[in-house]
Amino acid sequence: MTSQSMEEQLSRRYVEALANRCGYIASKPDQDFGVDLNVQHVERVDRCGRNARYLNSGFALDLQLKATKNVVFRNDSFVYGLETKNYEDIRRRQFKGGVPIILVVFVLPKDQQDWLTLSKDEMILRKCGYFHIVDGNEKRRRRHVKLVVKESNSLSMSFFDDVRSGLLAWR
Repeated sequence: MTSQSMEEQLSRRYVEALANRCGYIASKPDQDFGVDLNVQHVERVDRCGRNARYLNSGFALDLQLKATKNVVFRNDSFVYGLETKNYEDIRRRQFKGGVPIILVVFVLPKDQQDWLTLSKDEMILRKCGYFHIVDGNEKRRRRHVKLVVKESNSLSMSFFDDVRSGLLAWR
């Protein structure tokens, strides 16, 4: 497997694990049309003293995942060069309506040996994922769009609920 393939797979597994731990279903689309991962919210429905049921709440989010080990933080952010075609896919959906696409950039250590460590007590996947919501004002170049990704946009245990709450307010 190529290094790039490993980066992509680790990126997807990182976000899937986070989504699942937070009570969301994460699944890879059958075909790649600009979306790498679909995320759906699952809610608990209490049934008057009977066993609770879990249902899809209707909230969905699509993610485009990227991975890199070449990041330099400056002023609490880093610059990521996203291919123009990928940027346009995200931007088009962002302003067209429907299920939004959010970019997630998974930053790995430079040394491949540090990406994943395993012991009988824990599995550690390093470093962190960061999200970026396209606003349409990013600097465009011929082949890449310069995105400034904030360090404060690191994925956390509250990421999906925070986005769900914010997106519901946007509609």
